[in-house]
Amino acid sequence: MKPVDTAAARLLIISHDIVGSAMAGPGIRYYQLARALAPHVPVTLAAPNPPDPALAQGFSIVEYRRRDYASLAPYVTETDICLFASDVADELPQLAEAGRYLVVDGYDPLMA
Repeated sequence: MKPVDTAAARLLIISHDIVGSAMAGPGIRYYQLARALAPHVPVTLAAPNPPDPALAQGFSIVEYRRRDYASLAPYVTETDICLFASDVADELPQLAEAGRYLVVDGYDPLMA
């Protein structure tokens, strides 16, 4: 994998939870991470529900289908770094072969 120019790095945050007007803990976490990081790097937030454009504050929100890598692949190919929860790694093992830097968030981890 080639080094990433951190000044130009693109980040894809993959939420396994709904991001919208009513959110549970994981959705809130990934939404707030996107808001906090967007001033520093281009961020796309992928969520398993239709995006609410009103929530996109300096970043893009896109929809994907859980356990369906094909629905996420176009966004993965456009990014340098993917950040996601451990259960996303289990649901989408293709991420390991995508040639991107992967950050697995230990928030509420799965226990094997």
